[in-house]
Amino acid sequence: MRADISYHVALLALLSFACSAEPSAPDAESTDRGGFGDAGTHLDADLPTPDLGTPADAASSTDSGIRPDAEVALDAAAGADAQTALDAGTSDAGVGPVQAVLDRRCRYDERIGLVVVSNGGGGTRYLGLSLFDRPLPWLGPPELSDAACEFHRASQVQCACSSDQVCSYQGVCVDPPMSVSEAEIVVSGLSGTQTMSGGGSITLDDDVLSLQLTAGPLDIEVSGMSIPDALINPSGVLTGDYDVPLAIDLSWQAPANSGQVHSHTDINHHVFEPTFTTCVVPAVAESLHIDGAMLQPLAVATGLEFQAIQHVRFAAAETAAGCVEFRFSRSEFVSIF
Repeated sequence: MRADISYHVALLALLSFACSAEPSAPDAESTDRGGFGDAGTHLDADLPTPDLGTPADAASSTDSGIRPDAEVALDAAAGADAQTALDAGTSDAGVGPVQAVLDRRCRYDERIGLVVVSNGGGGTRYLGLSLFDRPLPWLGPPELSDAACEFHRASQVQCACSSDQVCSYQGVCVDPPMSVSEAEIVVSGLSGTQTMSGGGSITLDDDVLSLQLTAGPLDIEVSGMSIPDALINPSGVLTGDYDVPLAIDLSWQAPANSGQVHSHTDINHHVFEPTFTTCVVPAVAESLHIDGAMLQPLAVATGLEFQAIQHVRFAAAETAAGCVEFRFSRSEFVSIF
């Protein structure tokens, strides 16, 4: 029973982060059809297959406001324990910063952190940070996948765990992931630097920014990146309806400064479980098809919740403790009526 309680506390924490980390277009977060508006918030994750995140694969993926993609504090009070665990599990100390690789992403089952630089509109950019001492144990392989998308269903595995453990998707009782609170990010541009603990508004005017994330022995550098330009004429069509979606087809024109288009849709917010569909394609593909088989399980209670897609540049760094993903992301509200 305690394991179930811990899991739901984690989901509530993720939801809280999702609502604040990466705001979507003005109406995207406020419609009745969905409170999570993917907006690239959560700290989404990657696909186990193929080689996630590279444009050629068109098959990396990620997520939306809660559960996996939101990855925030499971328990703010456990920060010290999480830092100790991170220290114990990281062997990067003393060898200099790990360099994040552009256009790469983390796998869901390996990701411990997500850093998002997002365009909140009006020229304001925000930084969101989520960091754990280990990957989230309830995230496993997708139930369905195609060239662009993955559908992950909440694990149905049951465990008789002790009060201080949780059940993994493999049916093993493991220690729960703990949020790491002692993390710092230095944002750098030609005009100067800004040091941030957690999230907040970026005050630098530079389009191109570099990041350095430190947390105990964890030290990761991200070379200059920028948020991609807005997609041109993004649009979408829903086949079926919000209660029985048969497909979503999205289209746009790619701008000169383009990256990847990411879509993340969670199960209806009335259901607190990590069931979601995530898709990634190169922006130059100028279209994305999401099959109904990956949408119908999400369309429960008040129906399917879909508001936005994200235009993203990705980078990822592998460390001894796990993978950390970085995103420079612009949300695009898309009506699928």
